[in-house]
Amino acid sequence: MRIWSRLAALTRSHVAPTANGQTQGSTDPEIALARQREVLRRLRQELVALAAERNRLDMQIKRLRLRSARSGARARQAVAAGQDEQARFQLLRRQAAERQIAALESQQDRLAGDELRLARRERLLAQQIDSYRKRYRELIARGAASDVLVRLGPKRLAGRSRGSDWAAERTERDRRSA
Repeated sequence: MRIWSRLAALTRSHVAPTANGQTQGSTDPEIALARQREVLRRLRQELVALAAERNRLDMQIKRLRLRSARSGARARQAVAAGQDEQARFQLLRRQAAERQIAALESQQDRLAGDELRLARRERLLAQQIDSYRKRYRELIARGAASDVLVRLGPKRLAGRSRGSDWAAERTERDRRSA
């Protein structure tokens, strides 16, 4: 749950209202995009941390399985040698190792679920950033085209609509001149 609370705090910090009531970044799309990329970068860092934690748990489980197997073998040897007390001690060690393995495996399952959820969020956020970036570029291009139209002035555009007819005429004219 530690990961989810950190991610929630990170997300809230990027959409918290400012003193004038506007959302942070709402006035500058480039800042908003940079903040979203930062959230994505931190999300990816969390995924790397989860993978490292999963590997650590795997190693612990392997060590405990080896310890359990050794304790079981020693218990069998002790029974064969008639050392009941030693066999009982080894069986207790084996049971303790098995309990630890079960606890680590349940922790590993929770970790795998968290990793899947974070991976889904990472893909969704990456798609949203890509979509946002495309829309932002489109708006910039429209603004540049609008600036060109304003610079041309009403005399050059007289009788033409700013819609697809004008664009079609312009494209046809460009083809002829090329």
